[in-house]
Amino acid sequence: MIKKYCIVELVLLLIVLSFFCTGCWNSKEVESLAIATVVGVDYLNENGSDIWTVSVIILNPVGQEKGGEQSSEKGGQGKLLLGKGKTLQEAVVDFSAHTSRTPYYGHISTFILGERVARKKMGDFTETIMRFWEDRPKTIVMVTKGTALEVLQTGPAVEKLFSKELKDLAMYKASGSGYSYGVIFSDFTAWLESPDRDAVATLINVVPPDVPDSSPQNLIEGLAVFQGSKLVGWLNKEETRGYLLLTQKISKGRMPITVTKDNKVFTYFLGISKSKIQPFVTGND
Repeated sequence: MIKKYCIVELVLLLIVLSFFCTGCWNSKEVESLAIATVVGVDYLNENGSDIWTVSVIILNPVGQEKGGEQSSEKGGQGKLLLGKGKTLQEAVVDFSAHTSRTPYYGHISTFILGERVARKKMGDFTETIMRFWEDRPKTIVMVTKGTALEVLQTGPAVEKLFSKELKDLAMYKASGSGYSYGVIFSDFTAWLESPDRDAVATLINVVPPDVPDSSPQNLIEGLAVFQGSKLVGWLNKEETRGYLLLTQKISKGRMPITVTKDNKVFTYFLGISKSKIQPFVTGND
């Protein structure tokens, strides 16, 4: 009799445990996801109304030929989708309606902000992103003097993935040469909240091609400067180099400094920098 009760109890225990061992019941296969890699945000005036526009590049999976072999088409370069709304959240939802796949934002490498967003709606943007559960603190923040959509439409110059090209340019090439500096989202928001430091963001613009009959390209050069939560100006290439020298950001390459002496032009290469700032107080303030 005792053995019979033990068997019944064991069966009941297994049934109860089965409710807690459901596996990945809410998981989604990679093939069903729209993986966002670069997001552009604009705040435009259309027909007298202010509208948020979200432009998103999602990974475009490589197709397959019959027999399982990959096709030769450029499948990995990404698709550009748009969404519009009276609020940023509504624009994101509108973008989602244009794809049959579930959007996934955990792999975003770069946010690109149009100038009007940076001047008028930076607080709304940062608050929305900070509250979003798929946000990553190391996402790069860029600002353009035009619209973010123009930057995304230009696309990569060399790499297949636009997200990889932007990240490599901002974090290594631009920072190493002193042309600009790759600002990540966590640093940017900390600077916005800081009482003694103004925030900066990476500056990117669409420029005419150097080679005739070529397409326009994106150039990362300079910085966007903020006071409070508003864009107030720009630093050019030379001013950006001074900023980097003062803030000890020279460590990822060799910055060329051209010097003229005795009618001869030569170049110094800086691989690392140190600075010491001593404040002077004048008056009673």
